[in-house]
Amino acid sequence: MPLKANVDIQLTLMAGALYRIPANRAGREIRAAKAQTIFRKLIHASATVEITDHEIIVSLGRCANNPLLLAVGYGDSRQKIPWLDNRTLRFRFF
Repeated sequence: MPLKANVDIQLTLMAGALYRIPANRAGREIRAAKAQTIFRKLIHASATVEITDHEIIVSLGRCANNPLLLAVGYGDSRQKIPWLDNRTLRFRFF
């Protein structure tokens, strides 16, 4: 039982830290927000994922929070994912 509690706490702390990465880049309004707000404004969105031989394209539909994601830099980012055969991760906004 103590091991389960420690894993839960560690995962919660890691998730909170990972939420802070885009929040810190988005500006003062989001930087001070709680994890629940960061999730709702930056992460929780429907998307279509297309996987090709060379890249992974995440297409996000129209959403009121897309300007925040663009401000964070996701519109221009291309990230190689080594554990997925070096495919490039790319975000597309409509």
